[in-house]
Amino acid sequence: MKNLLNKLDNPQFENKTIHIVGTNGKGSTLTFLKNILIGHGYQIGTFISPFIVKFNERISFNNKSISDDDLEDIVNFIFPIVKDIDNSNPDLSPSEFEIITAIMFIYFKKNPVDYLLIEAGIGGRDDSTNVVDSILTIITNVGLDHTKLLGNTVEKIAENKADVITKNTNVVVGKVNDSIFEKINQVAISRNAKIARFNQDYGFKKIDQALYKIIDQNFILDSNKMLMNNQVEILNATVAIEALKFILDEKLIDENIVLESIYKTTWPGRYEKINSNPDIYIDGAHNLPAIKELNNMIIQGQFGNKLVVILAIFEDKDYLDMIYELLYNKNIELVLTNFNVNENRPTAKLNNYAKKFEIDFYENWIDAYESKKNKNNILFTGSLLFISEVRKKLGLFKN
Repeated sequence: MKNLLNKLDNPQFENKTIHIVGTNGKGSTLTFLKNILIGHGYQIGTFISPFIVKFNERISFNNKSISDDDLEDIVNFIFPIVKDIDNSNPDLSPSEFEIITAIMFIYFKKNPVDYLLIEAGIGGRDDSTNVVDSILTIITNVGLDHTKLLGNTVEKIAENKADVITKNTNVVVGKVNDSIFEKINQVAISRNAKIARFNQDYGFKKIDQALYKIIDQNFILDSNKMLMNNQVEILNATVAIEALKFILDEKLIDENIVLESIYKTTWPGRYEKINSNPDIYIDGAHNLPAIKELNNMIIQGQFGNKLVVILAIFEDKDYLDMIYELLYNKNIELVLTNFNVNENRPTAKLNNYAKKFEIDFYENWIDAYESKKNKNNILFTGSLLFISEVRKKLGLFKN
C-alpha cells in the first residue's frame, strides 16, 4: 500500500483524518459524527466499506457519493501505475481494497475537505487504511471476527486494531472490557496518545423513560426522537459526541446542532425497514457479537412479536455460533439460505445444519422469501453483501 501511494505522491496526507476501527458500530459512529460536523458547517469526506446499493457510496463528500465520471477519471489515472507494479514487482501488487483505498485518497486530494472520516476494512495493523497520520482514532469495540487475520483472542485482536493509533494524538474507545482496554491503552501510552474510555471518562445515564444524559458533555438525548432508537445506537452516538470534543474547540460545539444531527441519522442496512405488507427488515449483522445485539433487539420486540429470520453467512465467519444464537429464540422462525457473490469468497453451506436442527433451508433466498412472505414479519441478516442483494431485488420504499 505504501509503495502504491509513494507512486501517487502520497495523497493520504492531504487532509485531517479521523480513523474509525472496531468489530462493529463503525458505520453508525462515522455517520453520527459526519452529520454532526456537517451540521456545524464543515466540509466532510467519508470512506466506508462495503457499500449497500452502489459502489460510489464508499467515497462521499458531504453526503454526496463520488460521481461516475470522477471515479472513471481516477481509475484511468491509477490503472497504468497498478499495471506497472504488477509487471515489475508482483510481490507488491496491490489488492482490490488497496486500489479502492488509493482511489479515495486521490479523490480527496483533488477535493480537499475539512475532515476526512475513514472507516477501516478489517481494521488493524495490516489494513490498507493504516497509512494515515490521523488526528483522532476511534475504536468502537472489539470482538472475535477475522480471527485468521487479526488474532484468535479478543486481546490479540485489540492489540492489532490499536496499531492504527498515531503518535501524539487522541483515542476514543467505546464499550470494551478491562483486558481489551489494557491492550489498547498500552499502545496508546507507547505512542503518547491521550485516551478516553467509555464508562470511565465519558458515557450516558438513563434519567427517564427515553431521556439519556450524555456524561462529559451534559447533553440530554431524547431517544424517542432518534430514527435509530436502540441501546446500541445510543452508545454509538455517545462515542461520536465524545469524539467531537477532540476535533472541535468546546466553544464551537452547538448542543442543538449535535442533538438534531443525531436525531436525523440513519444508516442503510442497520435495522432498516425496506417494505410494508409484509414488513421486511434488513440488518448487516455479520459476526457473532453483532448477531447477539440483533437477537437482543428481537427479544425486546423491536421487529414485532413473531419474526421469520432468513440467514445467509460467509464461510469464513463463525456461522455455527451465529445460528445457535438465533436458534433458540422462541420469537423466531429461523430459515437458512444462500446468496450470490461475485468474489473468491464462498458462502457457508448450511443445508446440513438445517437438517440437523430441523429448520428450513432454501438454496435461493428469493424462494425462502416467497415461501415465508405471507406468514410474519421478515428479517434478512448474516452478511452486508447479502442484505445489499436483498435490498436491490425486493420492492423498496420509494424515496
